[in-house]
Amino acid sequence: MLLIATVPPVGIAEEWRHDHTGAYLGDIRAYHPVNRYLGDARPIGHVRGVLRPRYFFRAAAGPGWALIGDARHHKEFVIGLGISDAMRDARGLAVAISAADDDRKAIERWWRSRDAEQVEIFYWSQELGRAQPVNALQRLAIARLAESPHLQERFANVIMGRTRPYDFIPPSAALKWVGIALLRGETATLTPMIGLAARRARARRQGWQRRRIAKHCR
Repeated sequence: MLLIATVPPVGIAEEWRHDHTGAYLGDIRAYHPVNRYLGDARPIGHVRGVLRPRYFFRAAAGPGWALIGDARHHKEFVIGLGISDAMRDARGLAVAISAADDDRKAIERWWRSRDAEQVEIFYWSQELGRAQPVNALQRLAIARLAESPHLQERFANVIMGRTRPYDFIPPSAALKWVGIALLRGETATLTPMIGLAARRARARRQGWQRRRIAKHCR
């Protein structure tokens, strides 16, 4: 069984209401690398769509119960981390449960610490999934990514949880790129760079606050 999703612009997706399956098949079959393997195949289940996804962190444990994966924390699906997060949560929860007999706050500290770890990718993934034009800084980063195995490895490490999302491109490198662009008279990268710095600072601040709360779960 294979799961194939498509993410059309919202204006187009809203037109799919009357024939979900037909519109979905038309969209994925318009893309040759996918269509070449489909033939006359049709979905074995219902085609479902989401127009207004909801992203959240929630209290993940209480007397006799605990939540993992998307039930505990839901972020933009475009980065495809739902199953990986669920497995990581399951391992962490198992360790916390084993420690709970001697440490009554172990389970709460586990989920609060996991929240702190995921704050940055929570915001970063929403930026990737948001319906908005690609800005000059993003175009510059994509061009550099295409020619740099080092940056490609860093991007993979973000998805693997080894590198913070806002550190995918080191700030020193981003400043260098923007500086070179400014010297050429290309000012369009400056505003996105300022916005990125502000979002990075917000995510770091929230992560610090959540880690502080987790630390005090004694």
